Amino acid sequence: MKTKPLVSVIVAVSNNEETLYGCIESIIGQSYANLEIILMVNNSKDCINLICHNLTLMDFRIRIVNYSPDNKDNEKLSAFYEGLKHANGNYVAFVDSNDRLHKDMIRILARICLKYKCRIACCKTGTKKDSNTRYLSERGKIRVYKRTPAFMSRKFTYDLYGKVFDIALFEDLSMSDFYMYPLYYRTEKISETERKMYFKDPEIGFNSEIKLCLDTVMKYYKDRIQYFKNSESDLLNLTHEYYCEFLGDYYIYQLKIKEDPKSLENARAEFRKEYGIVRHIKTTPFYTRMRLGLIYYLPKFYLALIKICRINNKLTMINNLKRL
Repeated sequence: MKTKPLVSVIVAVSNNEETLYGCIESIIGQSYANLEIILMVNNSKDCINLICHNLTLMDFRIRIVNYSPDNKDNEKLSAFYEGLKHANGNYVAFVDSNDRLHKDMIRILARICLKYKCRIACCKTGTKKDSNTRYLSERGKIRVYKRTPAFMSRKFTYDLYGKVFDIALFEDLSMSDFYMYPLYYRTEKISETERKMYFKDPEIGFNSEIKLCLDTVMKYYKDRIQYFKNSESDLLNLTHEYYCEFLGDYYIYQLKIKEDPKSLENARAEFRKEYGIVRHIKTTPFYTRMRLGLIYYLPKFYLALIKICRINNKLTMINNLKRL
């Protein structure tokens, strides 16, 4: 009988003992048994260290790795990057200890990778209140994309959760390049299932992790523009589109709160520059063109419009940052 490939599950352990047991139980209880579970622990409380030790006694597949984060601003990313050095699997999945997995997540995503010869397989993410809903037992559609259409579909997120990766994708990848777009660009095919199988804690979720620092986000997009500059024009144009949307939303956000005149002016100047590029890109969706045009020509009217419609501008900005 053919042996199933080993999947390494790297868990970034936080100092929240209330969620840790539930997270690890959801991994131990996976219907895919050939796992190694790596708990990444960094200066944790004594109770967290005790829980992790007890977990290793519960299941021989669990081991603890103590580490010091290379990136103080994003300790979870550092945990995952360091965890890869200790992973022995053919595939790898990344988990936040505040979250939970559906019992079939690893099995389904690993099977998709093998069946369709994809190096990345993704599922939908939800909140923990979704985890017991009936539709999880239903079969979700599976879509397979080639590399560039995957980007252009605008359906994929840049976070590492709810995905299984061919671990070879991470070879020679430095911490500074530990983003989703280089990983996606290294593979020929990416697959997605519509099933929700990764569940975040709504109170300790993705949105709370993002610090809206203009300089940091600008550097991210400028690095991405440089990355695609000499490769594919469609992906370069898509990056300009995303960058312009972020700048426009950030500009409106600063216009709304009126707390930082310097950031407001910097965002406005950079947005006008990017809009000069994006307005000529034919692949930009009509709705996006219209929205960016309103921000460019009538920013105060756009601000009044989102207030009337009760649109959370900050949440829109954060959701846009999640896109691949």
